[in-house]
Amino acid sequence: QEAEPLYKEALAIFRQLFGNDHPDVAGSLNNLAVLYCETGRYQEAEPLIDEAITILDRHGQDPEIRYRAYGSRALVKWATDRRREAVADLEEALGTIEWLRARSAAEELQRAQFFATKTYPFELMASWQAELGDAGGVFSAMERSRARVLLEQLELAGQDLLAGLPQAQAQQLRQKEAEAAARVSSLRKQLEVLSRRQDLSEGQKQQEAKRLEGELAAAQWQYMQVRAELRGASPVYRLALQKERQPVGLDQVRLWAEKQKALVLEYLVGRKESYVLVIPAGGPVRVEKLEMTQAEAKLLEGEAGPLTEQVLEAILRGREEGARQEAASGQAQPKRVGLLEALAHASRPEQSRELAPKLRALWELLVPQPEREALLGGQYELLVVVPDRALALVPFEALVVTDGEPVRYLVDRGPPVLYAPSCTVLLQLEARESKGAAEAKEPVLLVGHCRYQAAAEPGGQEVLGQLAARNWYARLGGRLVDLPSTALELDWLNEVFQRGGQKVARLREQWATERNVRGNVAGRRVVHFATHGLVDQSWGNLFGALALTPGSQPDQAQDDGYLTLGEIVELPFGGCELVVLSACSTNVGPEQRGEGVHGLARGFLVAGARRVVASQWEVADEATAHLMAIFAQYVAKDQKAGRPVDHAAALHKAKRWMREHGKEQGWQEPFFWAPFILIGPR
Repeated sequence: QEAEPLYKEALAIFRQLFGNDHPDVAGSLNNLAVLYCETGRYQEAEPLIDEAITILDRHGQDPEIRYRAYGSRALVKWATDRRREAVADLEEALGTIEWLRARSAAEELQRAQFFATKTYPFELMASWQAELGDAGGVFSAMERSRARVLLEQLELAGQDLLAGLPQAQAQQLRQKEAEAAARVSSLRKQLEVLSRRQDLSEGQKQQEAKRLEGELAAAQWQYMQVRAELRGASPVYRLALQKERQPVGLDQVRLWAEKQKALVLEYLVGRKESYVLVIPAGGPVRVEKLEMTQAEAKLLEGEAGPLTEQVLEAILRGREEGARQEAASGQAQPKRVGLLEALAHASRPEQSRELAPKLRALWELLVPQPEREALLGGQYELLVVVPDRALALVPFEALVVTDGEPVRYLVDRGPPVLYAPSCTVLLQLEARESKGAAEAKEPVLLVGHCRYQAAAEPGGQEVLGQLAARNWYARLGGRLVDLPSTALELDWLNEVFQRGGQKVARLREQWATERNVRGNVAGRRVVHFATHGLVDQSWGNLFGALALTPGSQPDQAQDDGYLTLGEIVELPFGGCELVVLSACSTNVGPEQRGEGVHGLARGFLVAGARRVVASQWEVADEATAHLMAIFAQYVAKDQKAGRPVDHAAALHKAKRWMREHGKEQGWQEPFFWAPFILIGPR
């Protein structure tokens, strides 16, 4: 009631200033119309929106206002039971958003952030199409709203972004990027050695750390600005962004699923409701709304009814629920531990048993009953999960599929599982050329057993187990802990591949440097890293890294011992069939609406790899070495037999081996085998 006269006054001011035919008048008309829509006054809202759209169509500009106006009119028509017209107007809004996005020539993270603010109309389209019973419409809305930046990055893999620029300008931009990266690297190194400095008191160290953290944040921001400048100047980048891309069609995915004898489950987690699109081999496609029963809500400590983004966050991460309780009570509440965090720390049998009922409830919540029965009944040879939002961090193999004792997981009873950011990305990865520009003499490259310090240093060795922090540079403060089992892991893998008739090259200890990785990855079919994985939850994980041996000039960004996500995407992995990241949290990072997880695994896909095995949490050193050796045995067995490698089946069998043969060591628990997932085609 107080807002309405103010909106009317604003509209009158715009009319007086610009006349009736001006885009700002259209924007003000739409604002007032939205107020009427919110209060159910649709008859008053519609003529205002019609006038706004007429103005905007005549001027052919202000796409931001245009997409909002068409979205508003779509809501009016849906509410007044003109549903086909509503869908047509909403489609106009979606098309305008895509037009806007294609002309946003910013750095990749900035583009993803831009699109993340405009995904709700796609969610709305999916829900409307679900209500209309149009599975194809639901699929189209889902695919159009996810992993769009990743798709562009995949197409740009291996291209010189500065091609076509004058040589002097290209050289200047490259120099600016190198200088910005070197500044970040230098500050990062200063933070790492700070705790070992003998010339400073503890108070002085804290003060110096605060100064360095501030300078590092500024240096990272400057690096992002240089990246944006480089891409803004790149003719190759601009052309790629303006290329019209259509997602794969539902019929293509159905044919693919039938060929693979697979069940595809694609999820949409929305603000108001969530859906799973079921694409079964040889069966009809359908859409199911995800709703939580009272029994599931009690077990998962959520809210019964439609599953929403907020409810899912509370279940899996525990953050939203804790914040809501604190706000409601006016006092701090103990932080609620989410199911994912609990699973990532449940290394003992009693902990796994305690989580089993919750994992059973999650299985029933996320997978419709007919598909649960079909998966456990052997109807499918493969399960493909296309997750959304926090579901990207859920290892479905760890879902409990039976009641009571003994606990049985999907890995015990179901088919192999693979994951994909979208169906479009999955089919594009499968269609990649299997041969790179050159074939290396040894098709397998093993990297690991790194020396994390160039020389022995005085002082105790701090154990850095909790590295997945918002800014891990500021928390290093010492030496990375050695990983003794990585030496055994590389030895076992070398033996396995050699027995399978595959020649192997190894970069280990002092040879496992960034410089040597850059010079040796081209032309490899399999590349395996056994090292530390480090996550940075800021800047799109651009400064997250694989920790390698520092080079002889460790202050140089190109060889400082941290192969960052920003550097990974520039490596020549074209033609690589498999990258294995045997490290902590390599599929973890900032999760962004519409784009997915910015993990290290993503970087290797962008760099040209066809598929990646990556981890969802911090992993156990010795158990991981055994899991990877068994996985490699199955991969090498397929290679030796001359048949296509079934990577999903190989990882599945390795996990089952851990379940059956790792009981004495306690490795049968999901903590040890569940974090590793396959991203990409089987």
